[in-house]
Amino acid sequence: ILLAVLGLVVVKALAESPWGLFTIAMTIPLAFAMGFAHHIFKVSVRNVTIFGIIGLLASIILGISGYVARKGDMAKAQSEMERTKGAIDEYRVSYGRYWPASGPITNCSYGGASFSNVMSQFVSDLRLLDPWNRAYYYQFIGTNQFRLWSYGPDGSNGTPDDIESTKSAF
Repeated sequence: ILLAVLGLVVVKALAESPWGLFTIAMTIPLAFAMGFAHHIFKVSVRNVTIFGIIGLLASIILGISGYVARKGDMAKAQSEMERTKGAIDEYRVSYGRYWPASGPITNCSYGGASFSNVMSQFVSDLRLLDPWNRAYYYQFIGTNQFRLWSYGPDGSNGTPDDIESTKSAF
């Protein structure tokens, strides 16, 4: 029973930690390599242990660096969306409504004008693609409301890693 409880604690911890899952997943091939080195190639226990410790530390570092890079990309997408929201707000101040078309901002147009050309009047260096090289999406909800979002790292709409921003003038 104690082993089952310990297993449950580990599973719960890994569910919230992608880098932890990576680290645990890397220990399996590391353990196989250590076993082969000791039994088949007759490497001493001391050297196998040193190899195992170095391998475990490397898997922790790689796991954390992947997690940090993902969080950095998500923060970058949020920052770029805030800049785009600022341009959309400036457009509303100038024209009395939000941009009235919807779609990926790379090819969203209204009245013969593209989203990117019009919004670049209000903000310099407008980013049309998110950190994963996919277009941000814009949805006109009404005169006083819009939605701006990225599909996030997985590239699928409607998943928990989507980065979304809804703005209302009220």
